Amino acid sequence: MNNQCAFYARLVTSKKMEIPSEASTLSEKRKIIPKEVISEEDLEETSFNLSLPNSKRNHILKELEKLPPTLGEEDLVKREQVERVSKFLARVGVCSKQQGVDLIKAGQVKVNGILITESGQKMNPFYDVVTVKGVNITKKDVESNLENVKLYAYHKPRGVLCSRVDNGGNRETIYQRLERMGFGHLISVGRLDYNSEGLILLTNDGNLSRHLELPQTGLERQYLVRVHGQVSQPLLDSLQKGSTIEGVHYAGMKATLHREGEKTSWIKVILHEGKNREIRKIFQQLNLPVSRIMRIQYGPYKLENIQKGQIKVLELKEEFKQKCSNIYKTAVRSKEKELERDFKNNRAGNPKSNNSKRIPEF
Repeated sequence: MNNQCAFYARLVTSKKMEIPSEASTLSEKRKIIPKEVISEEDLEETSFNLSLPNSKRNHILKELEKLPPTLGEEDLVKREQVERVSKFLARVGVCSKQQGVDLIKAGQVKVNGILITESGQKMNPFYDVVTVKGVNITKKDVESNLENVKLYAYHKPRGVLCSRVDNGGNRETIYQRLERMGFGHLISVGRLDYNSEGLILLTNDGNLSRHLELPQTGLERQYLVRVHGQVSQPLLDSLQKGSTIEGVHYAGMKATLHREGEKTSWIKVILHEGKNREIRKIFQQLNLPVSRIMRIQYGPYKLENIQKGQIKVLELKEEFKQKCSNIYKTAVRSKEKELERDFKNNRAGNPKSNNSKRIPEF
């Protein structure tokens, strides 16, 4: 390292590096030139110059090229971002996290050319190269997935599971449907029962999914519920107090009569959390069996005119972007800085004067 510092010192001095005149004291000069580069004796002069033969200077330049580049703040932040390989595979849409674990255990995943067999193995999505079954995940695929958190609205039909597999049989899942539609790995924001239908939010960012589904976030879930029997508004108002059924406490819900028929009634229900089969259990306790549940809104996002089994891209609101993973936010900042650098470089390379006629060369 001392030799490298000496090379650097000679290179700097050969270029007649000037120390500003305002740096009059030794301590002020020391702030400008690191101690490892210039000795105390050299700092006693306000400027210095060391002439070297060209051969020596070229040798110094070659030695400097061997030194690793100094990492900027942006690169240092990127270096800190690590995650499990299985999670990375899910993030870039190769497979689900569990499928990623299975691939690792089967010895079909490499990181930087090294075979990994532990499911907890971590990697850096910005710098490491991952290979699955002999195929490299390209940098372009990685960057496009890291920079773009996606949010979708899906109209779940009745008779479809929200889980990834049906442990009790062979029923169809929403993920099987999405795979047939060409979508990669997505995560649902909460769930709907097998016989419920309506709006399901889907995203490729686990942090965002968790934030949107937490009751503490305060997002309203709105449903249209059809029950057998006649309903009065005072009875529905009593549901705001909350209830306990079979030892499970359910927070209060806002319920209003939406439409009333001869044998059935439609009720609009607003929840801030959605426990398993909550609506069905609460109305069953009131002797009002539920025959249909449709979620029509989740937070600011509405089902509107999305047809059953169809999916729609949603705009990710600014307040939700702050809740995405650190990897996403780092990738976005990196992309913004890259675009800013490109813009500055383009301006520097295309000054206003380049509209004038070019002088011909002879």
